[in-house]
Amino acid sequence: QLDFPRSYASLPFQWNEGFNLESIRNNFQVEREYREDFLRRTAQFSHLLTKENESRVSSIRAASEKARSEREKSEKETIDKAA
Repeated sequence: QLDFPRSYASLPFQWNEGFNLESIRNNFQVEREYREDFLRRTAQFSHLLTKENESRVSSIRAASEKARSEREKSEKETIDKAA
């Protein structure tokens, strides 16, 4: 899904046709499409990473909250036993 099958190095520039204006225009159009595709894929990937990080952070928060509540509970029990 996140593979980049074409690189800028493989852009089909056709300078051997001479300075054919239509060819140059096509090349710029192709380059723009590649760039937009690359940016779109990068944004998707970044979004996936962000979502993954958020879920990790929330699971870590939940675990530490649980540990804190268990610690407070055991401290309270210890105090109650001592009293």
